[in-house]
Formats: sequence, C-alpha cells, structure tokens
Amino acid sequence: MSLAKLLWGFSINPMQPIVLSKDGIIAIEGNVDDVRDFFASEFPSLTEEGMGTYVGDFVSQAKRTYITTMCDIIKIVHNDKIVGLFIGEPEDWSSYYIRTFASNM
Repeated sequence: MSLAKLLWGFSINPMQPIVLSKDGIIAIEGNVDDVRDFFASEFPSLTEEGMGTYVGDFVSQAKRTYITTMCDIIKIVHNDKIVGLFIGEPEDWSSYYIRTFASNM
C-alpha cells in the first residue's frame, strides 16, 4: 500500500482508470516493473544501466522498497501502450512531491 493511500486514502482504482482525453488517454495505477520497463525502453539514459553503472543488489532492493511503499506509480496509457509515467510521494501532511513525470508523446 502506498503512503498516499495509507495517509489520505488516495488511490487510482485499476478497474476504473481516470480518463484524461477524448481519444482514450487514461491514467491507471502502475507498478515498479512498469517503471523499469518504460524507462529502460524510452529513457535508457535515466537508468543506472543506461549510464553504465551498477548500484548493487542492496541499493536496487532499497529503491524498489521505497518506490513500492512510499510512492504512487501512475501509468499514462493510450491504446494499451504506456506513453507516460507519474511517480509521486507525500512529503508531509500538506505537500506532495512529484518525483518523476515522463512521457514519450
């Protein structure tokens, strides 16, 4: 459960995505694997591997745990293809930090 859902009850229901445009662009809950796959294919220079570095298993697991327990991962989808991604986290009771917003459109 993300921190935003835990604190505020905020979540996107995967069965009822948010419609963003008349031509079928939707926002739907995502997951860590979507993040890695989308970045690796669309923005390889934003990944450790794309930069030619290796952070190690401990750091990789720490990042995965952080993203899955503290952040909201929202896929932007058009025609069943991920075209964008939003990752955000609540910082405190009154602010929300947008960590990543990326699109290939």
